[in-house]
Amino acid sequence: MEFNIWMYVTVYIAQLIGAFLALAIFSSVFIESRKRGYLYLASICVGMINALILGFSASTVMGIGMLIINVCLLVVAYFDTKKKMNKFLYRD
Repeated sequence: MEFNIWMYVTVYIAQLIGAFLALAIFSSVFIESRKRGYLYLASICVGMINALILGFSASTVMGIGMLIINVCLLVVAYFDTKKKMNKFLYRD
């Protein structure tokens, strides 16, 4: 399958926006209820794995780029949720 640069750019932007929004919603849900947060995180992981499978089946470069985006956003979401939980638990 032959892709041009615009295809890569649009797929990466869509992956970035989708993963960012999903992890932002997860952060809010997890603060309210951990059980619902873990269920939501599981559904996010299933969606990300499905997207990675599709990305790697299209092109190795596309799959690796999507993997890097997902890992970076997961790290950011982890530290953001950790900061929010500390603020929530130790508020005055």
